[in-house]
Amino acid sequence: MRGLGFGGPILFAPVLEIVPMAPGDLPGGDLVFTSEHGAIRAAELCLRDRRAFAVGPRTGAVARALGFDCADGPGQAAELPDWLATQGAGPVLHLHGRHVTGDLAGALRELGVLAEARVVYDQVARAPGAAATRAARGPGAILPLFSARTARLLADGLEQVDDSAQVLSISSAVARAWPLGGVQHIASTPDAAGMAALVAALVAPAVER
Repeated sequence: MRGLGFGGPILFAPVLEIVPMAPGDLPGGDLVFTSEHGAIRAAELCLRDRRAFAVGPRTGAVARALGFDCADGPGQAAELPDWLATQGAGPVLHLHGRHVTGDLAGALRELGVLAEARVVYDQVARAPGAAATRAARGPGAILPLFSARTARLLADGLEQVDDSAQVLSISSAVARAWPLGGVQHIASTPDAAGMAALVAALVAPAVER
């Protein structure tokens, strides 16, 4: 944010805590990461000798930094099954969190690709904290929302926001999950780059003033 020239206070207040889970015996196959946490857990489970595929460049960069031979996917989970099928992936092992949207392994099986999934971490809800709550309830707060679950958890913790709050959703599905007020914005692309561009567009007028 400061790289954008924004001088206001920036608070990091995650409403989820990543907790490793033991997956038991893991089947063989190519690894698929739909989050950075999946790649991190795969490294902790000593699976670097397997071929890997990531949902997009951001997750792929993390996987490669951890020592995986990892190819970058299209960037959107909805497009991942068809892309994996064209890459000759399989059998596939999807490593993911306990809370997940969609059934990647099931979608791959429908395409004729052998696929299984294992939960390797949990996303445990946590309160945003008093300082973050005060800031988020204040006028002109910018609230980035990266998933429907975090949108609901943050709303539960805040209970109310100022009408001037700028609510930034990574997708229309996340926007629909936000139950409180504020001014809603949706990123042009459902990824971190789209969210960064949206933040930049909102803070630029304030910087110019």
